[in-house]
Amino acid sequence: MDLLILPINASQLRLALLRYFKYIVSVIPVHEQNDIVEGDTIDNVLYLKEAKKDTDLLRLYKLHSTANYISMGYDSDAAINLFEFDSLKAQFTKALTSKDAPTPLYKYAELIKLVSQLFTSHGKQSILQGLTNTIYYLKNGLLLFKKGGIEWVEASQQFIVPGTKWWERFNHRYKKYSEYLGLLVDTNMLSQLDSEINRFSDFMENIKSAESAQIEPLSETFIQLNLDRLEEIYIKICKLADILGIPIK
Repeated sequence: MDLLILPINASQLRLALLRYFKYIVSVIPVHEQNDIVEGDTIDNVLYLKEAKKDTDLLRLYKLHSTANYISMGYDSDAAINLFEFDSLKAQFTKALTSKDAPTPLYKYAELIKLVSQLFTSHGKQSILQGLTNTIYYLKNGLLLFKKGGIEWVEASQQFIVPGTKWWERFNHRYKKYSEYLGLLVDTNMLSQLDSEINRFSDFMENIKSAESAQIEPLSETFIQLNLDRLEEIYIKICKLADILGIPIK
């Protein structure tokens, strides 16, 4: 049986646990989470309840979703309670030798509830309303400038700056939930969406603080290509919500 101990904020406690399992419960190998890769056989993962949303833990869950996840915490519902050191070995042995089915880190309904927060309204704006605003500001600002309708200073102040703010809000919100989406949907689909978002983010980095002389050489075709990419992101977000059965509010 393999045991994986995740890093925790309380460094002294982590060190104590590593020593405990190495020297007291010596029959169980101890691994660091960064040593674990796809293809390794992991039977059991030990983690603190407070670390459930840790990115390292989510990465491991993607690689080893069928492992038995044993939660440690400070309450009576935890599989192992850190304060009961006298019975820790007995509790841990019982947890590892249990014939029960593997315990998933997240139940499906729990994941759906988490990611639904990506699509629902935060304040007065939903994620799609935010993307719609991004499209409106950037499309008008960039194309009006390229067609000679307004100067770049005006385009930047009235359109690019607010459009950038809307994009950054979307990007921050998406990244907050992308790890959980990776546990629910096809990874290829999510990779395509991530690629579109990253490429458009690169485009935004180039224009948000650009001078007129840097924008003028850009062709309308190139600008339209990136605006089309933004609309494709919108379509993919809608498709994600539809696949997951989450209404967008």
